[in-house]
Amino acid sequence: MKLHVKLSLLLLAVSMFLYIPFAAQSFGEEYICVAEFGQDKMEFPHGIAIDPSGNVYVCGTDAIQKFTPDGKYITTIGKGKLNSPHEIAIDKNNIFVLDLSGKKIVAKFSADGTFNKTLNIDDVAGIAINSAPTINLGSIYVLNMKNRTIALYTSNGDKVAQHHIDKFMQEITSDSSGNVFFASDSEIGKLNFKTGKLTTWNKQFNVPRGIAVDQSGNIYVVDRNPEKISKFDPAGTFLTQIGKEGKGKGGLSAAFGLAVDSKGFVYATDYVPGNLSHVKKFMNAALLKKSKQLFKKLPIDTPKQEDIK
Repeated sequence: MKLHVKLSLLLLAVSMFLYIPFAAQSFGEEYICVAEFGQDKMEFPHGIAIDPSGNVYVCGTDAIQKFTPDGKYITTIGKGKLNSPHEIAIDKNNIFVLDLSGKKIVAKFSADGTFNKTLNIDDVAGIAINSAPTINLGSIYVLNMKNRTIALYTSNGDKVAQHHIDKFMQEITSDSSGNVFFASDSEIGKLNFKTGKLTTWNKQFNVPRGIAVDQSGNIYVVDRNPEKISKFDPAGTFLTQIGKEGKGKGGLSAAFGLAVDSKGFVYATDYVPGNLSHVKKFMNAALLKKSKQLFKKLPIDTPKQEDIK
């Protein structure tokens, strides 16, 4: 019985750690690199996305590589169907991939990786999933830089609605409240897709690449020259820098894709010239320290014979 109680406490502690809200910023804002993976599976990684189970999908040279949350390779998706995958967006039923070959199209796969169809959408510059319960008519947001629009499409490629934004937008991402975010050289933008309201914050980036939003509304932007990930609160106030240009664990050489999972881990793709490419996984250092302290306090010891029943 005692052993069962101790194991229950251990499982409770693990559960508490895994589901600590990422909004808990009172612990500090230093991030550390806790893992690097994918070195032997891809070249020139670009976009990255997380599925509802926490698995990691990375756009490689001509296919998508799928990994577990801790970096173990699972499978390859889209080999022979994709030429130059650039970005990826995932919901519970579909995998959408922006392929930069030809007309810059969107390829659709089922959740198990089976190719479904190519959507009748071209000149695509960015994609993001619509997960807002208040906007239930479409599945995927599409950025068209040529026309400077962000449009909402069904999973079959039918346009539902569109907003014209007179901005030079690059990457896009979305949150569960129906907002679409973008980054440009001079600002971060937030579009409330339902109302059309646009909010912008003046920020000076050099070459903004990936953009991501966590469950608390914090915004992350990959910037180049120098390489870094900047984190901002929901009001656009700068909070911290994640990673820095350089070699070694946590160093960034040519970062591109960016994603944040439900537990607050930040994933970035990074191309290392003359070396193997990586996915780099970062975590709030204070949360990691807190979790280690929690484990140390657990009443775990070698079970006695009478406990094993």
